[in-house]
Amino acid sequence: MGAGPFVLKEWTKDVQQTYVRNDKYWETGHPYLDGLVVKFVLDDSQRLNTIQTGGGNVGVFFDPAYAGTAQQAKLKTITMSMPGGGWGLIFNNAAPFNDVRLRQAMALGIDRKLAPSTPVAVAIPTSW
Repeated sequence: MGAGPFVLKEWTKDVQQTYVRNDKYWETGHPYLDGLVVKFVLDDSQRLNTIQTGGGNVGVFFDPAYAGTAQQAKLKTITMSMPGGGWGLIFNNAAPFNDVRLRQAMALGIDRKLAPSTPVAVAIPTSW
């Protein structure tokens, strides 16, 4: 974070992260923005509503059904696959993950053939 274009100013867990311009960034004149706020909106419907009503500029949706909904709302959408999937971190030294049977059940519940090809929809206001 310290060498990138922005520096973390504030982090409110499960709510938002606020970043400010890194004045020591290596590329003169960059970044163009003074800062940015990343809001965590967990519900897909609420996230789409936030974009539609101007409360946000970009939304990432993992349910591909939202691509069509965003397009009907005249939002610019970009659909992409997530090769390699996402990431997760689970510690197995505390309940319920200290039970090997639960970890095995979770591993068996992942469709490894489907997961890499599942599209992700990104909705962006058309004013961009």
